[in-house]
Amino acid sequence: MPTGIGNLTNLIGLDLSVNHLTGSIPTTLGRLQKLQLLDIVGNRIRGSIPNSLCYLKNMAGLLLSSNKLSGSIPRCFEDLPMLQALYLDSSALAYNIPPAFWSLKGLLYLNLSSNFLTGNLAPEVGNMKSIIQLDLSKNLLSGYIPRKMGELQTLAMLSLSHNRLQGPIPVEFAHLVSLEFLDLSQNNLSGIIPKSLEALIYLRFLNVSLNKLRGEIPNGGPFSNFTDESFIFNEALCGAPHFQVIACHKNTPRRA
Repeated sequence: MPTGIGNLTNLIGLDLSVNHLTGSIPTTLGRLQKLQLLDIVGNRIRGSIPNSLCYLKNMAGLLLSSNKLSGSIPRCFEDLPMLQALYLDSSALAYNIPPAFWSLKGLLYLNLSSNFLTGNLAPEVGNMKSIIQLDLSKNLLSGYIPRKMGELQTLAMLSLSHNRLQGPIPVEFAHLVSLEFLDLSQNNLSGIIPKSLEALIYLRFLNVSLNKLRGEIPNGGPFSNFTDESFIFNEALCGAPHFQVIACHKNTPRRA
């Protein structure tokens, strides 16, 4: 990417997506104080994300997916008050997600999938009160799913699949009243599937396969439309015949 782009100070939007651009993101982009959209998706750009992007206080959409970016997510992203869409997926970003990152209360769409992000999910993730889509799949995240996630009442899509998360599915997920898509597959989650999730009337897709879940699979609400593929390769699930699991005994755990 040419450094001279930083001289185009009246730019509002810059779309260089799906080209063959190489090199790094120029720090001179920080001069574009009017910029509201930066899209460089699908190039061959390397190096770290420069902190100078945090000078772009009018930025609403920052789309950097499908490059070869490395290093950490800049902590200063919390200083972008207008940011609504942030796509950093399909690169080689690493290290922990900064806790202050979750203070972006106006963010609607966040995709950090297919990187090498590590560490625990901070409880502060529950501060993103406007979030609609949250994809953290295909990383190296560990620890427990924060119960505070249940406070994201505008959330329609959540994917935490292909990580190293452990512990129970939070019963607070029953408060995700807008949820349509939930993928928790290929983790180390244990315990039962909370029966309270039957209250998620908009849920159309569920995948909790390849975990260590046990107990009765709920059968009410949206669960009546799910098949065995949502639940395969767990530790000891039981339930209705159409889930293709064993029948439950009287002493089987049924609810959280």
